[in-house]
Amino acid sequence: MSRFSIRNNNKGASLILVIGCVALLTVIGGLILVKTANNREMKEREKKAQEAFYEAESGTQIMVSALETCAQNALKSAYVNMLLQYSNQTDAERQTAFVDYFKTALNDQISGDAETFLKEALGLSSEEYAALNLTVSFGTNDITGVNVTNASGKITDVENIRMNGVTFSYVNPSNNTESTLKTDICLATKVPALDGSMYTETVGCAFTDFALIASGDVGIGTERAVGSGQTAEVNGNMYVGGNYKVEHENSTAKISNAKKALVKGNIDITDKGVLNIENGGVIGRTGQGVWAKGILVSGGGKISGTSNYYVADDLDISGNASSVVFTGNGEYLGYSGVDATSATDASEASSAITINTSTGITLDFSEMARLVLRGHSYIYDTDSNWQTSFGGTEQNVGGILQGESVAYKNMQSIYLVPGACLPSLGSNPVLASTYNNLIQSGIVPASLMNMTFTRTVKVEGGTKTVTMDLSQYVNAEKPFETRYVRLDQGATVFVYLYLNFGTYDVSGNVILSPEDAAAKFVNDYIANFGVEDLKERMSELKNSNIKLAKSNHTIANAIAYTTDDAGNTTHTFVPGKGATSEIRLDCLDAEDYYASLFYKITNSEFMQVEY
Repeated sequence: MSRFSIRNNNKGASLILVIGCVALLTVIGGLILVKTANNREMKEREKKAQEAFYEAESGTQIMVSALETCAQNALKSAYVNMLLQYSNQTDAERQTAFVDYFKTALNDQISGDAETFLKEALGLSSEEYAALNLTVSFGTNDITGVNVTNASGKITDVENIRMNGVTFSYVNPSNNTESTLKTDICLATKVPALDGSMYTETVGCAFTDFALIASGDVGIGTERAVGSGQTAEVNGNMYVGGNYKVEHENSTAKISNAKKALVKGNIDITDKGVLNIENGGVIGRTGQGVWAKGILVSGGGKISGTSNYYVADDLDISGNASSVVFTGNGEYLGYSGVDATSATDASEASSAITINTSTGITLDFSEMARLVLRGHSYIYDTDSNWQTSFGGTEQNVGGILQGESVAYKNMQSIYLVPGACLPSLGSNPVLASTYNNLIQSGIVPASLMNMTFTRTVKVEGGTKTVTMDLSQYVNAEKPFETRYVRLDQGATVFVYLYLNFGTYDVSGNVILSPEDAAAKFVNDYIANFGVEDLKERMSELKNSNIKLAKSNHTIANAIAYTTDDAGNTTHTFVPGKGATSEIRLDCLDAEDYYASLFYKITNSEFMQVEY
């Protein structure tokens, strides 16, 4: 009889252990990935919510402007009504009647729904109000639509008016993110006395704070005085509802002691005109100083001064011997960016500095504490000959995005598709008929362009061959934009093919935004082809000087250029910082302040609003 013994058998135990460990690590790795994805999503949502909140908060600035306008209108109405009874009343009775009229007029305006109130106060059309993307509502605990401190719903205490539960809601049209802000608004008003003090600075009626108020253009040395040098000085605050122009040789303008130098249009200095600005507000990050849509200096014009400068569009300098010199340790803020929604064309909503081909120009920010530019420069031609299609009638069709915030005109050619990338065309630009014949033959435009090109560049000790891959920067579906230029009164038409920036994955998700792609392209271009290429392109500046500020915060790239006494030149390429939070928040604050400044001329001393 045989016997069998049972012994322990551990074969396969290691495999089970390995599988268990792998499974554990997989679970842990999966949890980490899920956590990372959730964290990224949370950060993205937080960013979108923050942007929506800032936009909702900007509604409070609009409301402040509306309330200040109401107070001004109430004051005007009260004064007119008091004058109608002036001869039948004593001084004390006039003052009492004036206060009563003011209370009634103010109460009548702060009534009804918020939309109607804002439209009427600010003179907005339904379309303009809709463009704000804001929904504003008052509290509803009162028959007037506004819940004031008094149970009766009528304003009796003119020094203390409280609006409860004012709600501001903003929906970002790009991502449907909504933010709602609910606040109480307190109005502290001052009713002026009728003894003449209502016109003094202590009371603070808005118009008394301005040395110059004009609804349209202001011109110094205009065509009505050709050949005669003129001088003009504004000592104090200034409001110009149009453009502020200094033109013609020997015409000089001066702005002194202006906390607010407000120009709704452009500051335009041309034909050797001169503008000097002295002590334009408190220097530093205050919001005081010069506010303008744009600054244009050409034809040997000169602008200089000590101030802060807040510019919605471009600073453009052109013409031999033109000069811009800003001093005083202030700040220059070009605050409009590509995400602005009010402009019909991106170039109109992008603050940059552009330097056209000229000799002996000066652009000097070296004494300024900060230079902030939120926008990109654009290649743009306002000539009606610049069109997007052959035989088209479009005019002012929009600019071509550049990767620079401080841009020089001779750099524009790097944004053309290299001729080496267009074997079927052979060059760029090319006759429009040649290009159109290829397109009409059924060739897809994108197939005309190869993505790589090679160039031989000079280096120390010889040369080297450099290859650039344009697929890193351009839209694969539409790698170039076309612009048609008509010459000889339309007899000859050329087509220019410009790089169309922006990269996307197969699902159409953004890899690099057009703005980031353009900035990266310029960065890489300078890195690949070197400063010699840059030097050659800027050689026409000759004895010019382009000096940046002590601290520079430009969303895209910038170029500096200096000439010493011996005529030697130095070229400096300053990479952009991108859309940093500092640039964005500073510029958003400036946009909100600009809106409140140019809705109406206001003075917060007359009616102070807190929320």
